[in-house]
Amino acid sequence: MIERITNLSAPPIVGRFYLVPTVELEWYGLTSAWPVFLPKHEDARFFQFEHDHYHIDPRFLGARQWRFAGGGRGAGYALDRLQRAPLSNSRWDRKDKPLPPIAWKRVKCSRLATAYQHGDQPNVGFLRQHYAGHQCKRARSGWVCPHQNWPMGSLEPDADGFITCPLHGLRVRASDGIAEPGLVPALSDAA
Repeated sequence: MIERITNLSAPPIVGRFYLVPTVELEWYGLTSAWPVFLPKHEDARFFQFEHDHYHIDPRFLGARQWRFAGGGRGAGYALDRLQRAPLSNSRWDRKDKPLPPIAWKRVKCSRLATAYQHGDQPNVGFLRQHYAGHQCKRARSGWVCPHQNWPMGSLEPDADGFITCPLHGLRVRASDGIAEPGLVPALSDAA
């Protein structure tokens, strides 16, 4: 039986297939079934983005999607673009349309790149300060990010023992699920 990415309690294995939520939508001119992190959400409070959207999961992008995102220029460049521009209907000609439904598809894990590229941004700092010291909920798969309830079990802790949520950069101590305060430098191209 194929595993759902949302149920993993360890990072996915590159080359293995998983059930991944996808959304068929245009992103910078390319319409594709984009793999996404759940849930659909808005970010008015910390990021002044009031539109429902999904963040693209770079681990499951096919070769064409990764190249289109800028992967030929390095993981850091592609991750920056992907994290800066979520999938939404915020464009003037689509803003009144609902987002398409999620389709769970069998998708191969192509990379483990999720390094958050915007940790030095003021809005991320405000988010981190707001949740500083917060105890995350624990699910079967691991800690759940308190900001948008994303299950972080499929991420490996960094060298300092923190898991960084790829949606908005909230850092959580892997040992006890406590959110870290303050700004940290943006992560490098090493993903």
